[in-house]
Amino acid sequence: MWKIFVCAFFSYFFPSLLSRYGTENMKFDAEGVAVFVISGLTIESFLRNSLKTEVPDNFGCKGPFLNNYPSGEPWIAIIQKGRCTFNQKIENAIKLNASGALIYDLESKKSLQPILEGLFKIPSVFTYGWKGKQISDLMQSHGKVFVNLTKGSYCRSLASIEEKSLKTK
Repeated sequence: MWKIFVCAFFSYFFPSLLSRYGTENMKFDAEGVAVFVISGLTIESFLRNSLKTEVPDNFGCKGPFLNNYPSGEPWIAIIQKGRCTFNQKIENAIKLNASGALIYDLESKKSLQPILEGLFKIPSVFTYGWKGKQISDLMQSHGKVFVNLTKGSYCRSLASIEEKSLKTK
C-alpha cells in the first residue's frame, strides 16, 4: 500500500530534504530564528535554579514556557517529539506567536510519520532526531541560527509492516 505525504525543505545554513510537512497545513512557508520551546521554567525560576531542582524540557507540551523567543521578529519553534500530541505542541507554538514549528524525533528511525490531524495557521514540519541535534549544536556554537521551512513536492512511500499491523489491530 502506498502512502502519500508532502515532503518539506528546511534549511539552516544548507538545504535538506529530510522532513515531512504536516498533512493538512501545507499552504505557506515560514522562516525565522530557531528557538527551543522550553517548558517548566520561567526566566525568574531559570535564574534562581542554580541547584538544578527544576527540570526544564523541550517537549513543548505545557507551560510555563521560558520566554526565550524574540518579540517583533519571526521565529521557528524547535520542539522534541514525545509526551503529548503533535497538535498540542503546535497549538502551544501558535500561542507563543511562533512563525512555524519544527518537531524532531528522539529515536533513530528510517521513516517519518505524518504529524497533523487538523489545520493550523503556521507551517509545521517533523524531522529526524539527528537533524534536531544538528540544529542544537549550531545554536550552541554559533548563537543565532535561522531556519526556513518550505513546502516540497508530494512524495510517496510504502507503508511499513509495522504500520500495516497497527491498522489491522
